[in-house]
Amino acid sequence: MKKLLLVTDLPAGTEESAVDGLFRSRLRDRFTIDVVYCDPALRRAERRQDTLVVPRRALRRGLGRELATVVDLHDYSVGIARNKFYVLRQLRRALSHARVGFWETFPHAYRRVAQAKLERRAIWRKRLEYAWRRRREARLLNQADFFLPISTRHHQAFYPSYTRPVFPLPMGVEDSWIESNPPIKPVPPLRMIYVGTIDALRQIPLMNEAFRSTPGEFRLDYYTASRNASVEAIRACRDPRIRVHPPLPRAQLRAVMGCAHVGITYIPRGRLYDVSSPTKSVEYCAAGLVLLGNPLPDYEEWLDPDGAVLTPFTREGIQAGIRQLLGMTSDELARRGRAGLAGARQHRTYSALAGRLAKFLNQLTSPTP
Repeated sequence: MKKLLLVTDLPAGTEESAVDGLFRSRLRDRFTIDVVYCDPALRRAERRQDTLVVPRRALRRGLGRELATVVDLHDYSVGIARNKFYVLRQLRRALSHARVGFWETFPHAYRRVAQAKLERRAIWRKRLEYAWRRRREARLLNQADFFLPISTRHHQAFYPSYTRPVFPLPMGVEDSWIESNPPIKPVPPLRMIYVGTIDALRQIPLMNEAFRSTPGEFRLDYYTASRNASVEAIRACRDPRIRVHPPLPRAQLRAVMGCAHVGITYIPRGRLYDVSSPTKSVEYCAAGLVLLGNPLPDYEEWLDPDGAVLTPFTREGIQAGIRQLLGMTSDELARRGRAGLAGARQHRTYSALAGRLAKFLNQLTSPTP
């Protein structure tokens, strides 16, 4: 069995959907895999159960030297660096005998430009910084043997000059989320849930204002780790239908989703988010929820239109979506939830993604006929 090394940009102990669902679970039926995390307090690399942990400083310098103290680097036929180009540079050197690729889950460098445009501050400086960084990162990416962008649009929009093998790797869902039986969901009130980041860039305050100003019997629960002015504005809206909660471990989150009727993912359109693959959208559908959001390119690949209510990301558009959901019977909500679940099951389980990714990686590492 071929051996694969994935170097993440994550602290030890982090739960991350694709890393856990693909590389620490489903792909291990096809590869022997070591997943690398970092720890700022660590002085030397070490193995912790089924993962490797290196000092955080090693992600920038000395990665190969640290890893060589706990594994034989020549055993690996595939190496993958996640999100950090300086990790890609080091991994290319450490695994010169292997196929080394880069996995980018979001256009992180461009986010600073989008933030500057939103705030209308330092726009030209951010653009110049990004232009310099983009040239440097494109040069490093061209040294990779393959590329795993979050979507086809991600590749086209940000790295069109990259011509080596590309495998778009979208976010998915653990098979167990689909296999779990959701509890009976009484109606009313209509229960809606938002899970994830809350900030000005995602325009969540606009979304919340649309909910607050829509009459009707519903409950909206936010689960987020964000701490900022946008979160405090939601807390202060004084609407008893709307509540903010701290984040939950994944197992508990699945249970909470199972008790809701609707999952919310309004995401601003534009260069930054049009290339994205929203994890929570897939997870909502996998839990049998109706998706409430705006149309995104990613949905064209897997989402059954009957499993969602998609409206423009405007106050009026969101209000129209809420009113449509409030007018549905429990049978209609359940039917739409089943439609969304079917799309997630067919296209976005990690077992399905693992099969396609394994085929891609095996073709890369097989001897040329």
